[in-house]
Amino acid sequence: YAIGLSMFLEMLGQDASRWLPAVYVISGASLLLAGRVFAWYEHHVRPEQLIRGAGMLPVALSGMIALASFTGTGALFWGGFLIAFRLFYMISGLEFWGLSALVYDVRQGKRLFGLISAGDILAKTLALLLVKFTSALVPGWGFLVFSTLCFALSWRYLEECIRTSPAFRKRRTGHAHGHLEFLSEVGDP
Repeated sequence: YAIGLSMFLEMLGQDASRWLPAVYVISGASLLLAGRVFAWYEHHVRPEQLIRGAGMLPVALSGMIALASFTGTGALFWGGFLIAFRLFYMISGLEFWGLSALVYDVRQGKRLFGLISAGDILAKTLALLLVKFTSALVPGWGFLVFSTLCFALSWRYLEECIRTSPAFRKRRTGHAHGHLEFLSEVGDP
């Protein structure tokens, strides 16, 4: 995100103060719309399908952004990148916490969720420091390709979590379609 923001501001120069608020407003509207769509799917699709789809979305979008970065990277591209990043972050967060809520029970969650949230801050700090020291060596598209590969690897791990989780094994024998029916069928994890 730091690279995208700095590239966007650099491309616009003096006009940055006029266009940056517009990007944030469009990003906010996109988040509202994506949240509504996610909520609808959460109640109408089986949880493992929702989690798989939400896990594949960042892989697909980051891959498209990485490919688009080879064709040209103007201010419009980096503005779109900033909006897409906000969507990635929201959908990935919803997917992660949804999966965690299904896999861990409340007692485990009290201990684990605080630790997971604290790790998020450390990961962001390390990533920003890494970008600061490697941005002179690696072009912007290199980070995009690397992030696409990381999302793809995490999707493979997500598949393994779904395959081995007791909550999803119980689910395969049922016939409920939505998340709320899923919880009533297998019990609150």
